Amino acid sequence: MEKELVQMTYETFGVIPDAAPESPLYNATVHCLGSLLAKKGIYENDAGLCSYTRPDGDVIFATYKATGKLGSRGGKGTWTFVGGTGKYAGIKGNGEFDRLPGFRPSAKGTFQGMNKSKGQWKIP
Repeated sequence: MEKELVQMTYETFGVIPDAAPESPLYNATVHCLGSLLAKKGIYENDAGLCSYTRPDGDVIFATYKATGKLGSRGGKGTWTFVGGTGKYAGIKGNGEFDRLPGFRPSAKGTFQGMNKSKGQWKIP
């Protein structure tokens, strides 16, 4: 946009390898769409929606918001479950996450990352 202003829209894919067996995200895959506006490398408005697909095919939906610095691969945010399908219809919950720094991209024009998350949930 200009020298120190960047608008970014992104899509990410991943897996949840370390959720406890009682977690609704146990062995789930994740797909997120988000966007942010960074000024001088700092963003305070990263936001998006994620869908978590469970091994049985049920899906859980969450929104998130985050802040951080571009290029550092670090940042902090919050998430909120907003619904689900099958046995997760009506799920409620929220929590927070940290984006862990230090991952080198495997290919030019891409990024790799990892979040450490904690929170609580209730299934009706």
